[in-house]
Amino acid sequence: ASATRAAASGTDEAADRETQQALKRRLQSLGDVVVYSSSKYEACSASGRPIPPGTLRVRPRRCDHVFLVECLMPYWAEGVCPVCRCSFALDHRSQEALPGSGG
Repeated sequence: ASATRAAASGTDEAADRETQQALKRRLQSLGDVVVYSSSKYEACSASGRPIPPGTLRVRPRRCDHVFLVECLMPYWAEGVCPVCRCSFALDHRSQEALPGSGG
């Protein structure tokens, strides 16, 4: 029975990694942010809650504030850091002006 649990646990861990990677790609495609996990504890800059090791966290590229994914989501539409108000919105105009983009 323990071998079955271990095999299931390995499958669950692989699924969790795939889910985290998909979430990371999606968030990074929606904003100028770095999505990563770390082996250390940090505090979420919005809520003050601890971010445990291995948990995905989000950091706008233009500042050093780190957030739990769920704590930054309410600010995504506005695209600004809730602490220092720097923008993490993608600049679609500069992307449209790239050569070969048909713009």
